[in-house]
Amino acid sequence: MKYFPRTLLSTLLAVGTAASLVLSPLAAVIGSDLYAYDSDIHKGTVLSHGVYWGATANDKRTENYISYTPSADVTPIVTYGSKVTSTSTVSSAAKALEAQGYRVVAGINGDYYYTGSGIPMGLLVTDGVIRSGYNYTWAVGFMEDGTVIMGDPKLSIKMSYTHTVTEPAPSDNSGENGGETTGDSSLSDSAADSGSEQTVTREETVTKSIYTVNKARDTSGIYLYTNDFNAKGTTGCTEAGVDVVLVPADGSANADLRIGQTMTMTVESVTAKTGATDVPAGKIVLSVNNKASAENIKTLTDLKAGDTVTITTAAATGQWRQAKYITSGYKKLIENGQVVSGLDSSGAPRTAIGLKDDGTAIFYTIDGRQSGYSVGASESLLAQRLLQLGCTTAVCLDGGGSTTLTATLPSATSSSRINQPSGGSERAVSTQIFLVASAAPSGELDHYYIAPLSTQLLAGAKTQLSYSAVDTNYIPISTNSGASWSASSGSITESGLFTAPSGGGTSTVTVSDGTRSASMEIETVANPDRLVARANGSVLTSISTKAGTSYALTMSATANHMTLISQNQCFQFSVTGDIGTITADGVFTATKDGTGAIVVTAGTASLTIPVTVQSMPFTDVALSSWYYGAVEHVYENGLMNGTGGTLFEPSATTIRSMIVQILYNKEGSPAVSSSGTFSDVPSGKWFTNAVEWAASEKIVSGTGDGRFDPNSSITREQMAVILYNYAAYAGLDTSVRGDVSVFSDSGSIHSWAADAMSWAVGTGLLKGNENKLNPEGTASRAEVAQVLTNFDTIFEAVSN
Repeated sequence: MKYFPRTLLSTLLAVGTAASLVLSPLAAVIGSDLYAYDSDIHKGTVLSHGVYWGATANDKRTENYISYTPSADVTPIVTYGSKVTSTSTVSSAAKALEAQGYRVVAGINGDYYYTGSGIPMGLLVTDGVIRSGYNYTWAVGFMEDGTVIMGDPKLSIKMSYTHTVTEPAPSDNSGENGGETTGDSSLSDSAADSGSEQTVTREETVTKSIYTVNKARDTSGIYLYTNDFNAKGTTGCTEAGVDVVLVPADGSANADLRIGQTMTMTVESVTAKTGATDVPAGKIVLSVNNKASAENIKTLTDLKAGDTVTITTAAATGQWRQAKYITSGYKKLIENGQVVSGLDSSGAPRTAIGLKDDGTAIFYTIDGRQSGYSVGASESLLAQRLLQLGCTTAVCLDGGGSTTLTATLPSATSSSRINQPSGGSERAVSTQIFLVASAAPSGELDHYYIAPLSTQLLAGAKTQLSYSAVDTNYIPISTNSGASWSASSGSITESGLFTAPSGGGTSTVTVSDGTRSASMEIETVANPDRLVARANGSVLTSISTKAGTSYALTMSATANHMTLISQNQCFQFSVTGDIGTITADGVFTATKDGTGAIVVTAGTASLTIPVTVQSMPFTDVALSSWYYGAVEHVYENGLMNGTGGTLFEPSATTIRSMIVQILYNKEGSPAVSSSGTFSDVPSGKWFTNAVEWAASEKIVSGTGDGRFDPNSSITREQMAVILYNYAAYAGLDTSVRGDVSVFSDSGSIHSWAADAMSWAVGTGLLKGNENKLNPEGTASRAEVAQVLTNFDTIFEAVSN
């Protein structure tokens, strides 16, 4: 059995019918255990996942880490992009390794880097070759056999050369030599004959430290560049300086820089440059900024073509010389079993590597900056956690949005991301650290692997399980072993569909072929702490709706801050108040105005969702009537009210003053300065301002003889004219025309209404009935509501 629950750190148990988790003393630093599992993903390689509740943060912390015991089966490697300045996501780098024939067992992001250039901050060695490096940061090294080392490599790179120095000869009466030389001095004959100032020459050996390798040049010292630096194959320098191009003295094309090696090089050229110098493969460039110290500048300018230069690279111990891969960490976290001082106290996603005394390495990540999922950890908390896990030495790698952990589970043939980056997606980083193995299957069945690794369910919930047959190389294979499922409680089908029991507790699910078996534990919670209802993805705390509306609820339950797997069938639904109905799977339909509630229960947990159903106050507007939507529109938009109490009187006729008042209200009841326009519109009436406004804006012109006839029923053609004029006033399109001749009573349209009726038909405001427009017929309140709704709908669509 290669899957196992974390029996020491976080075994999930249920006591009685409530979810009660055994809290791990080791998890106390970052919080109390909520959920955890361990999974053997390859020989000597275990993936651990844990979710904890941080009391101080009042939120979750989610960690993922790899415990690695060095072996020949799984070995570490460090990768970077095609060049030092290149960046890549961990997942992309993993895919590249898989394309080369590796099985990527696990991987994390590596060193901090300069975001503007992509250059890693510290030392980078791959395949034994120094790709980039400073000498002042802690580092992690990986040997050929997988052994992990950690500490300060004390990288030292020195250049040395011997050249001829010409200087003034000492005076005859000096009484002594005046200084040592490295060879015989010779006096210039011409100077002696002429009596001019005499000089002597001597051989001088110059030894100087190289400041760094393949970094962006500043004024700090002498920089060394190789073809690994950037995609252009140059030094990338942008300021004036001196560049010395070196080639191998033995005529080979091997200019690889390795720890513990001395390289003999020949100067090809010495050039004063204002920009970048080419760095071809097989060559090295030494470079110094013109603003650097005079000593550093002179060290390079004293060289000339043909000179011999030796480059010597050394480290603190022989282990670092033997390391095949090295990457740096920006700062140490634990040294000699003690948390170091001066660590950052802010919470963030973190990545780190810790090392135990027995050689086991911990590749650790903790997600952060995601409330409700993981708030992260400070560097101090990170160090304490690694100390708890048994590490006596640890270094912090790049974190924040860079934190990433990938792994290839035994059921898969390629890697996938395990953690959840804070930015929502992976960030491209400068270096990556992987554990790799052979991707060649052995074909020999070794064990079974169950997925998912661990899970928590609400009582009665279902979840799909699967198993894979895994060979001795941890690669899934096809087999006819006849393995079958069983469950200690609940039930499971032949296809692996598990149904949780009705009571709380822990179910052991097993797959076995009679010889080999694998098991996992599933926690079932009968009495959750909290229920949550959603509709259309949004949390429902109350509902205010109208009759005829339906809501499909999606329920979830949490226990001890963790969301349980559940389906709506795990919950019981009911409705209080005579407001609607709800189905067994949670679809609520409002059927009648009123107040009530939806009540949802699961075990002893209950959720009450207050519901108000209020469509309109009118008892004479039936939901099934053709004008229901129109009345609703004019009522909700304040265009028309009822006639009193709960009545709308949809069949009642509309008088002329009413339609004008509606438009006046629609315009916000603007101020009116005119009066007495019509003899039958006295001041002080409820419609006076509306009529005066409409007349002043040429929306109405009266019925003749200075009259308006405010109390006369409005005809359909009069209404068309008023709306036509209102549309013109509002700046809307009045050019549309329809063919009224198709209606049998088009001849009864008055000439003064012809354009308006044609426009109303063309826009769809008016529609005929039984091939008639009925232009002189009166308009009921329902018909007016429909025309006004049509008007708003048509011209809102046009304006949008």
